[in-house]
Amino acid sequence: MIDKLHHLKQVQIEQELFQKQELLQKIDLLDKQISSDRKELFGVQVEAVGSIVDFEILAMHKKTMKHHIVELGRQKLLLAQKVDQHNRAIVQLQKESEQYEYLLNEQKKEIYKEELKLEALIAEEITQSKWAKKYDE
Repeated sequence: MIDKLHHLKQVQIEQELFQKQELLQKIDLLDKQISSDRKELFGVQVEAVGSIVDFEILAMHKKTMKHHIVELGRQKLLLAQKVDQHNRAIVQLQKESEQYEYLLNEQKKEIYKEELKLEALIAEEITQSKWAKKYDE
């Protein structure tokens, strides 16, 4: 039973790690998108002799890009919080797993001690039976 619980905790840890990795990949994609948007934001310009409408459109575009960058930053922050939650869950599961592993090792030690006692008892009985046969003759 303890072995099954230990195995279950190990599987749960692997699942948490997998989910954390997915979130980290999403954060990486958001970082790349934010970087790309910032480059685009600061790289966009109009000709110096362009019309006022061109400048207004550029200003609207920059404002939209800034808003988009802020929104991506919020999404990144939410994902980072989820990663932090997964980290805490992983630590808790590892603690539980270590406890079950300790119990499992203690159980194995007890079984080993019982086997040693049984072997000692069998060896003693064999020795006694040899002595008994020797004295009976």
